[in-house]
Amino acid sequence: MLNNRLKIFVAVCESGGYKKAAEKLFITQPGVSKHIRCLEQEMGTKLIVFRKGNLNLMQLTKHAEILLKYCQQVVRQDKQLQEELIQNKNYIPPFEPYKIMTKLYEDPNYIMGKRLSELVSSVAKTRYEKDRLYNALRDDPNVRKKVFDSGQRRFYYYHIDDVKKYIEDMRICN
Repeated sequence: MLNNRLKIFVAVCESGGYKKAAEKLFITQPGVSKHIRCLEQEMGTKLIVFRKGNLNLMQLTKHAEILLKYCQQVVRQDKQLQEELIQNKNYIPPFEPYKIMTKLYEDPNYIMGKRLSELVSSVAKTRYEKDRLYNALRDDPNVRKKVFDSGQRRFYYYHIDDVKKYIEDMRICN
């Protein structure tokens, strides 16, 4: 997950040279050089200097030391992240629709369950009448409702004022 240029930079600093870093990372030495050059351009500063006439003596600039300190922290965190992701790769959080439903149920303007059943029972006496009323409430576009779809089942919360008005209208019609 870590930026390749930063990984290569850390490898160069820790191994002490481009060739050793290339061997460690299984890439070519010119590839390492190009990544370091691009990183220097991106940072806007020289990171690694060599003594004139001696390419074996690599020195880090002050900016490189600062960058290395932070990169090493990021590399450690990246390794920890990778390990944690591997440990939890098959974890699927439990489906808990009741937590969402509880929030909806706490809204005093909307009803379902026992409160809705009590209102419906005040008008509908038979199971057939209750089912017909529930279906009519669900299908009526004038009744304000909230729908919670759990993926397995759909729950309806009805605005209490609309339900009362609907039931009152049914009483008049009967």
